[in-house]
Amino acid sequence: MVVNRNVPELILQNEKWDEERRKSILQAFEEEVYGCSPKDGFSVSWNIVKEEPFKNIGTKRVVEIYIDAPKGRHSFLLYVFIPKTASQHNPVPVMLSISITPRFPQPSGMVNGKELDELLKVVGDRVETLPTPSELPKPEPYDLENNTNDEKWPVEVLLSKGYATAAFYAEDIGPDNETKYQEGIISYFEDNKEAPNSWGTIAAWAFGASRAIDYLTTDSLLDKSKISVIGHSRGGKTALWCAANDPRVYCCYANNSGCTGAALSRGKKGEDVFCINTIFPYWFCENYKKYNNREDTLPVDQHMLLASIAPRLLYLASASEDLWADPESEFYSAVLASEVYEYYGLRGLEKKSPLKPGQKTHKGRIGYHVRKGRHELTLHDWELFCEFLESKR
Repeated sequence: MVVNRNVPELILQNEKWDEERRKSILQAFEEEVYGCSPKDGFSVSWNIVKEEPFKNIGTKRVVEIYIDAPKGRHSFLLYVFIPKTASQHNPVPVMLSISITPRFPQPSGMVNGKELDELLKVVGDRVETLPTPSELPKPEPYDLENNTNDEKWPVEVLLSKGYATAAFYAEDIGPDNETKYQEGIISYFEDNKEAPNSWGTIAAWAFGASRAIDYLTTDSLLDKSKISVIGHSRGGKTALWCAANDPRVYCCYANNSGCTGAALSRGKKGEDVFCINTIFPYWFCENYKKYNNREDTLPVDQHMLLASIAPRLLYLASASEDLWADPESEFYSAVLASEVYEYYGLRGLEKKSPLKPGQKTHKGRIGYHVRKGRHELTLHDWELFCEFLESKR
């Protein structure tokens, strides 16, 4: 049974979901949460800068994607791995991973440019579930081109299962930094960067993910109808925003996405709107700060973002010790979002009561599992996601 958190209604009697309600919900998220990113006024092109066999199990491509915008050209690299089984007559599904790991070494002891001690002071009495320094991801660089046997991005495992996979560095789209975040793709557009609804980093990264999809849909070895977008933590928030706005996404997988990701904002434990806007004020638009300590006044809540992906596939995952993300709020958000799947005559989330650590539910269009452990993306998470996708073939 879902705890009543007085969330906004999904489907209103006087509005049609497809033509009106969904559109108004996404507009509200743009104006009040993520910010407004460009819909036009740019062009996209690409060049394959490297292509070579990959460990006798597939092909590796490095693709440079160019975004020609009003103030110049921005580019980033997309690393693509395609299994040997792929052909023009047998295009394969592809998983696009939004990598939040850095390309280069980061200052030690830092979390996105701020000392942890400073963050603890800022959030005050709300630190009881804040990850300890030992639990926070280490800011170590990650080589997307060559480190292909890692839990974060298990390329070889995915190829063995018949999936192609691609990834890009989120920071190649826009720096994950409070003072530099507008130096990436945002700086190439003629907009008012100081406007209260100007896009933040999450929206910029989601924009980049859609530009990667621009390329993936043209590759004859890839099944353009089976493009999944995957992200962990802030990458999960990004994947959800990308999928809600980009109908080409077949399935969205958000892992431990927490506050302003999958988790309900109303009644949330751990990180709340005040905390995330204080620690990461550049992730969202300035308007979002109006709702610090005032979540009940938000015109939307995160179940509405999840519902905006319907009737497409949605997969969510929590970790039992990730109290900062709040697994219960992530789960109940999926339960509430199921209403729109039912509107389409489909089953959303099969289970309506929180799962115990180690349990999963895969029968509906919304899949979910909760893993024992901390805030991380593991090979087990990937395995369960693949199992969910296989059940929908």
